[in-house]
Formats: sequence, C-alpha cells, structure tokens
Amino acid sequence: MKKEQKPEYPDLDRRKYIRLDSVFPVAFSIRGVDKDNLSGCWIQGFTNNLSRGGLCVTVNNLKAEFKDALFDPKAKLALKIEIPLTRRCVSATGKATWIQKLGPKEEGRYALGVAYEVIDKRQNSIIMRYARAKKLFAPLTLSVIVIISIGLLFNTYISLSLMRVNKTMADQLVKVVQESSIAKQKIKETVKERQDLQVKLQEAKLRIDTVEEQLQSLKDSQPQAAIQLQGLVKELELDRPRCRSSSWPRGAKKAR
Repeated sequence: MKKEQKPEYPDLDRRKYIRLDSVFPVAFSIRGVDKDNLSGCWIQGFTNNLSRGGLCVTVNNLKAEFKDALFDPKAKLALKIEIPLTRRCVSATGKATWIQKLGPKEEGRYALGVAYEVIDKRQNSIIMRYARAKKLFAPLTLSVIVIISIGLLFNTYISLSLMRVNKTMADQLVKVVQESSIAKQKIKETVKERQDLQVKLQEAKLRIDTVEEQLQSLKDSQPQAAIQLQGLVKELELDRPRCRSSSWPRGAKKAR
C-alpha cells in the first residue's frame, strides 16, 4: 500500500496551522473568474489542518483549468465547511495562497492552502473548538480506555479475591455445619442415655422401696414369730411326757 505523501508547507503556514487527527469534508467554488465552465462548479475536498486564519484542503482530481484559475487576481473561493457529527455547514470566503502537488504519480491530487477573507467569528470559533477537541480526543480516549482497563483489572482482582474469600468461608461453613450435626447427634445420644439412666434409677428406687417395705414387714413380724415359736416349744415340752408314757408297752417294767 502506497504511503500518502504529506505536503511541505511554508514555515509561516506551518506555525499557524493546527493539525487534526481526522479529516472532514470541505467544498469550494471559484468565483470572480470570467470562465463559464468554472461558475457554479463545486470541488470536493477534505481538510488537512486549519487555523483561525485559514485551512489546508486536500483535493483529488483537480483539473488544470481549475488549478490555473485558483491564482487569478480576481479569483475568490466560496467555502462550505462541514463540521462532523453536527452536520452543520459553515460558509466562508477565502483566497488561495499556495498549492502543492502530492506525489509525482498521482495526477490531480493537490494540497491547497486557503486564507479566510470573510467568515463568521462565532462559526470560526466553533470550528476551532472542534479542532482542539479532535486533537485531544485520541489521547483522552486512550486515557479513558487505560483507566477503564485498570478499573476492569482491579475489579477482576477484587472479584477473584472475593471468590477466594467466599470459597474459604463456604468451606468453613460446611465444616461448622458438619461439626454442628455431629454435636447434635452426640447431644441426642447423651439425652437418650440420660433418659435411660433416669428410668433405671426410678426402677432401682422402686426396688429399694420394695425391699425396704419387705424388711420392715419382717421386722414387724419377728415378735409374733417368736411368740408362736415359744408356744410351739411349750407344747412340745408338754407333749414329751405323754409321748414317753405311751411309748412303753403295758405290763413291761421300767429298766433300772
């Protein structure tokens, strides 16, 4: 791809022009020249740079008769400058100050310097403000992109950090829930064991009460048993003589 040749402007023009990062359309027509083929013909070009005093226009396919008529002493240029985005056309009148061919092999491609003669100051200020804004747009956009990128990276870092923290907290929560479940199970087992022990204690208490009642009954019944036993002993003692006498046969003598 062939690289576009930049025009070499005179030092005076170079000092007063402000470079633009992009071009925007400009149409101009030659007035004041007694040539029928030039009147009413608009030539389309694009700005290259500009200042409050004029602008540089890049023109493609500029015919020789137009080129010669540009520097006629009576020639005036009617300009229509279209400001991008606003779709507003600024009208002005100027005069060609210099022209330079762009590339030896590019027929009809020229850079044309135009000085304003008549232009509304307010409209000129709008053009200049747009030029300055356009000049600052690229670095400002780059700065915004860098800031947004840094913000996105920082946000990504924070998100990853939060994800790690959340994962750690989730793991800890799962561990706590598991430990809580184990503790609840142990508590249930302990409560059940306690209830079983209480039941056993109640049964043991009942048994103790029963034994105590039986012991008390035995204590209460001992005097009566002793009395009955004494009565039986006395009866046996009374029955012994009768038993002896009845045990000897009749007519037998008692041995001496």
